[in-house]
Amino acid sequence: MLFHFLEKSFLPDLRAATMMDSPSSVESDTALALNRYLCNAVLPLLTNHSYYFADAEHHAALLDTTLHTVYSMNHLRSLTKNQRDAVSDFLVAITRELPPPMMVKLMRKVITDIQEMDENLLVPLRILTLHYERCTKYYGSGNIYGMASETEKRLSMLLFYAIFDSLGSKQYDPELFGKALPCLTAIGSAISPDYTLTTTGDDTDKIQKTKDRGIWNPDPVDVSEVHFDDDLKSVVAKFAEHFHDSWASRKVKAFYK
Repeated sequence: MLFHFLEKSFLPDLRAATMMDSPSSVESDTALALNRYLCNAVLPLLTNHSYYFADAEHHAALLDTTLHTVYSMNHLRSLTKNQRDAVSDFLVAITRELPPPMMVKLMRKVITDIQEMDENLLVPLRILTLHYERCTKYYGSGNIYGMASETEKRLSMLLFYAIFDSLGSKQYDPELFGKALPCLTAIGSAISPDYTLTTTGDDTDKIQKTKDRGIWNPDPVDVSEVHFDDDLKSVVAKFAEHFHDSWASRKVKAFYK
């Protein structure tokens, strides 16, 4: 019954709210009334019954569409703080029930939003923090959902770089940094320390296209011509071993396997 209402009634209204967004929507009685209806009634209802979204593979397409439609609502200029909180609470609730692979498309959107310095970053940062804290083993040794694919690991690294770079280019904002730093910690804890971001031949065109659009992509410094003497090499090797041992010790204490 819930999925029937979602498909036939709630989802069309959610889509209507995103399509009605415009500079004049803050003065539109229809748009404001629709926002109140969705954020005060529909989204809290779906949030409270989000447990129905678990193990609902036969409704995967519907849930995926709902996820991305509500995420788009985060960009609405006419939302109040309480209404944006309702959007955030629903996104947290639904992503908690979905299998991790269904987050891939959303992760791509979040990367773009972060790279383009979107104003409303607090909501996606909250979603990602809780996602990576919940799925730490999925990105490591695996859990009931299996193990993260190379694409998921790569997107996770791109997210980490994008958030880190975005923070470096912004003035200090206590609220933003308070959300971003736990997110970086969650991503860093989920990804194995020996994982490295590699760029395949298929990615070259994609990276060039994103550069043409002005979207940032990580471009590591070429250190192939840098040479250390034996003493420095020994220091680097010992530091790397110590860093890895410290990481492993923390994971063991946290019962990470």
